[in-house]
Amino acid sequence: MIHIHLRLIARVLAAAACLTGAGCRQHRSEDNESARGSGRVTVAVKVAKTVERDAVLTVEAFGKTDALRKEKVYAPIAGRIISFGANEGAHLQKGDLIAIIQTKESHAAILGAETMLRTAATPEQKAEAEHTLELVRSGETSINVLAKRDGVVATQSVSEGELVVENAELVTVIDLSSIDFLADVLLKDPPLVHAGLPATIRFSAMGTRDFPAIVEAISPQTDIQSQTVKVRLAFPASANSCPRLFPSLPNR
Repeated sequence: MIHIHLRLIARVLAAAACLTGAGCRQHRSEDNESARGSGRVTVAVKVAKTVERDAVLTVEAFGKTDALRKEKVYAPIAGRIISFGANEGAHLQKGDLIAIIQTKESHAAILGAETMLRTAATPEQKAEAEHTLELVRSGETSINVLAKRDGVVATQSVSEGELVVENAELVTVIDLSSIDFLADVLLKDPPLVHAGLPATIRFSAMGTRDFPAIVEAISPQTDIQSQTVKVRLAFPASANSCPRLFPSLPNR
């Protein structure tokens, strides 16, 4: 949930007559004596200085974190994933191994040789099948998929051992430094919201801790069904670091 604080200046104006102190009571008594004959009544008035104070109006909305810089990683070939090292939440550096994909031709050849070995009925057939399996394994071809940038795995679409087609999505890697917050603000509230407005964001999984943020932009499009508009909030540099905003993620 986010709380957007709007600063509105309220001016309190003071009327002037006299202070309701001892001196004032004395003057009022004299005035009342002189006013009895005329039927007038003197009313005591308290004087205060004109002051300016801030009134805070709160807009509440729900939303989710989003990353401005994120990259989907796809399988360059069709085949079988024989090694996978990029589970959700994993920190990657440029060049780290995401997956090893065995080509579908190698996978098919190995499956065929293994089937021959299982069905061999004679020692000669078994020896031949073992030799064939050794040959296809030695000639196995595979592709290493490497990380192109530093980041954290936000979504994982496959697992080790799976067969994938060419251009199948493997993972989505995000840049933690580009994380911001997308809030769904009711249509009645955006007139009160503008870029640069301070806000606080509270994550349900982090108790009552509030994170400071700033309204960065308001979408020109609205969601008619939910009667909301997207408002993007940015975290200050001091609050946007991985250890503070995402303490559950390990550092590298």
